[in-house]
Amino acid sequence: MTSALAPRGAGGIQLRRQTPEEVLEDFLGSVKPATRKAYEYDLGYLGKHLGTDRDGAIRILLTLDRGQANALAQEWLNAMAEAKLSSATRARRLGTLRSFSRAARLVGAVDWTIEVKRPKVRAYRNTKGPDQEVIHKLFAACGDDLAGRRDHVLLVLLYLLALRRFEVAAATCGDVGRNEEGTLYVPGKGDNERDIPLGEYVADQIDQWTKLAGLTNPTAPLVFRVSGRGFGQPLSKDGVDYVVERIAKRAKVKHVWPHALRHSAITQGLIDMQGDVVEVQGFSRHESVDTVMIYNDNRKRLGLRVQDSLALRVAGAAKEKP
Repeated sequence: MTSALAPRGAGGIQLRRQTPEEVLEDFLGSVKPATRKAYEYDLGYLGKHLGTDRDGAIRILLTLDRGQANALAQEWLNAMAEAKLSSATRARRLGTLRSFSRAARLVGAVDWTIEVKRPKVRAYRNTKGPDQEVIHKLFAACGDDLAGRRDHVLLVLLYLLALRRFEVAAATCGDVGRNEEGTLYVPGKGDNERDIPLGEYVADQIDQWTKLAGLTNPTAPLVFRVSGRGFGQPLSKDGVDYVVERIAKRAKVKHVWPHALRHSAITQGLIDMQGDVVEVQGFSRHESVDTVMIYNDNRKRLGLRVQDSLALRVAGAAKEKP
């Protein structure tokens, strides 16, 4: 943490106001690495909205008064809605801004906080994801060269482990067996960090990949860029999107993105486990079993079954009319 104390000679010390860069660094330095990346990502998009970068956005924000800051937050929220971003994305980005404002107020950088309410996150409407035929085509589209093997292990992480794209982007070589052999450490959402047990096939695929890629440094990214000047650099969340999009293009399939693979894995898991939501919750790592129930309801289309039952009654009553 940066110090807000400045020397005043032999007589003691005096307080000084932190710079915007110091306020930001204290905020980012107070959270886990995965959360830090998410915060940096969200504040970067605020910068884009303001026509600058992340640091420029912070400098602008800290010059505003309470009314101006909240007006900016509402304007950004409206712009995201117009861009048709999901309610979850809008809520998360505004949540990041609200958290930063509280941290800035705590150290005296501002005397206000963002009070704009986060939008209500709507429940998943479509949780099925790609079907098994599409999944098979995706894996088949991965070649045997370095890029192809990287793509294959990326699909293993996204589908067979149902990792979120930020979890894939944050994974390092040292996370394999970090706390216990045969597991992969995953930071998860919030404080939901976990060591995921690796089945024989998944463990073998990761082992083959690390040997092929020569990954010996524990801090090396588990999946990385394999071409261009950025060779060896970790994939960003957008980079994960891009690679999956390229795989789908080679496989000649549509409507595939990283989180859709997670949806597909959870839905197929419910089918294979005959609707055992507790078992599948252990796989999906959802905090609440209620979330898994949404997948299960969508899988079985329970609402449609009720509708059909009611419709039969109505149709039957109509036929009995004289």
